[in-house]
Amino acid sequence: MCPGPKPTPITITISATAAKPNDPTLSDGLATSQPGKANEFKTVVVPTQTIMFRVGGDIAAITAVPEGPGSDIFSTDPLLSNNWTGIIGADLGNNDTREYSICYTMKGDATGTVYTEDPKLQMKK
Repeated sequence: MCPGPKPTPITITISATAAKPNDPTLSDGLATSQPGKANEFKTVVVPTQTIMFRVGGDIAAITAVPEGPGSDIFSTDPLLSNNWTGIIGADLGNNDTREYSICYTMKGDATGTVYTEDPKLQMKK
């Protein structure tokens, strides 16, 4: 049997302003979170889908994209070395929702403060 087409990659963009670094928005190309509600944001994913994490606004850089406790949704973890690109694993149940974090720094912040948001990925098969 021939494999089906690869799922369309998703780009998740985190954006914030220097004036409100704790109130970021997340966008996945289909939806955008309300400012400061990124922790409630959920992106629907499918097995083998590529997820790319990007910055917007006054965010200087992503510093980490770790999975939440007990959350093993990535078969390839998003790391700086692979340009914050991960691949969704294929062994999760339909509607299984997992937490992850996006850690980031802000442009012009001499203190080097790292901010963290904890959105979710929801499996759809």
